[in-house]
Amino acid sequence: MTLEKSLFRAYVPPDAFVRRMHPLTKIAIVVVLNLVTLWATDPYSTALFLAICVALVLLSRSPLSAIRGFLLTLLGLMQLLTAAYILLSVKPGTVTYLERRLVLLSSSGGELVWHILISDRTIADALALDMRLVVLILAMAFFMVTTNDRDIVYGLRKLRLPLAVSLIVALIFRAISISVDDFYAVREAMRAKGADVGTGPIWRRVRDYVYLMVPLFVLVVRRSEEVSLAIEARGIPIRRPGRTVYHSLPFHREDWLLLAAFGALLVATLLIPRLTGASIGAPLRWLVESLWR
Repeated sequence: MTLEKSLFRAYVPPDAFVRRMHPLTKIAIVVVLNLVTLWATDPYSTALFLAICVALVLLSRSPLSAIRGFLLTLLGLMQLLTAAYILLSVKPGTVTYLERRLVLLSSSGGELVWHILISDRTIADALALDMRLVVLILAMAFFMVTTNDRDIVYGLRKLRLPLAVSLIVALIFRAISISVDDFYAVREAMRAKGADVGTGPIWRRVRDYVYLMVPLFVLVVRRSEEVSLAIEARGIPIRRPGRTVYHSLPFHREDWLLLAAFGALLVATLLIPRLTGASIGAPLRWLVESLWR
């Protein structure tokens, strides 16, 4: 059995469950998870969606190295967003941990005051924001490490999108992964030549990465020319109707079950708060409060 590389060059085992999933199923899962995460803002609903994303990533059976870049990016964004939310939001709660009023600017017309208020509600909302970010990143990681560009074209064609649009979207995702590989290659080449890239003060790191943009831009232009020549050499008919495909990816029973399950999740997230006034994470909240007691 052979192993196939995904968009981020991660080797996906051939017997993995996600290899049998239709591309439309994976696209629908990512879209639903993004929508319900944006609509449901309470921590318990977000924790439920986070558990679903973790289960999907585990089912993909991709190595940790495949999503390591996602996790590192996620960690940095979480730290930045948490600090900004806690220091810039003013939300009183039942317990206040810190409250300060700092005068930033004082003039005859008045004062510019920075009100810092850290309460239990502020921390809870910051954690909920972090979990929402984790859900969004893990959902995209699940899609990127389990899908290749051929599957994207096939899935979008099933949605009756033109071949040109499907091919452009697939090339955009492929260009992202190739640009990441080129970035590491250029950085290691500069380090091999004695350049101290990525170390030192922040201003020096910014300057070094600006220098990296020049060869990366040249590589992007060169690869775009190679891709255009490859498309022309293979005679891919962009505007000709009735184009057939070699690889056939039929819908399986698991695809219909997953589509039904995530469709029900989407409907429940919309209707339950309007009909009952409670969130979809209410059962999880009841379970946590029962165990806490």
